[in-house]
Amino acid sequence: MWRELISREPGRVLSSMAKNPVSDIGSVLKTGLSKSLISLVIKVATAGLTYLMFVALSRAMGEEAYGLFAFGFSLATMLSIGASMGQQTAILRFWPEDEVAGQPEKARNAVRSGWALVLIAGLALSLILVLVAGVLGWIEGNMWAYAHLFAAALLVLPMAGAEYGSSVLRSQGSVWSALVPRDI
Repeated sequence: MWRELISREPGRVLSSMAKNPVSDIGSVLKTGLSKSLISLVIKVATAGLTYLMFVALSRAMGEEAYGLFAFGFSLATMLSIGASMGQQTAILRFWPEDEVAGQPEKARNAVRSGWALVLIAGLALSLILVLVAGVLGWIEGNMWAYAHLFAAALLVLPMAGAEYGSSVLRSQGSVWSALVPRDI
């Protein structure tokens, strides 16, 4: 009875759990724990390297230049989250669901649709930011004063793509290759 509850289809018994449920649960926990530890190590390394990068930049730049950099970088980060349009969460849900249901084509379509949405939203937000920076520079008569906004516009799409691509790899069970290129 309990095997039917964890199965997607009533009457279908999960064969691996039917053989030895205790060792299978232990295996799942061991795999999950090792992936979590790898993820933790990568995230801690990322935090340390990011901190060192910002310290080095703040010491190398003047106060105003670093302030503009920090503002532009923060803006690009926020816009890239918006450009992702929740697709990084959606693919973490739909890829495994479609794979388990035996619908690999549907899973691949979810990945393609996600990339299309991230690309369109990233380009749209970048274009809007370029237009805003251009109008502000034109009104003030100094485009250079808004160079940090133009630079931020260049970062939006790559940052959104990196976030989504990382989630695609994570949904397929690859923690190491999902986090290392993006975070470190």
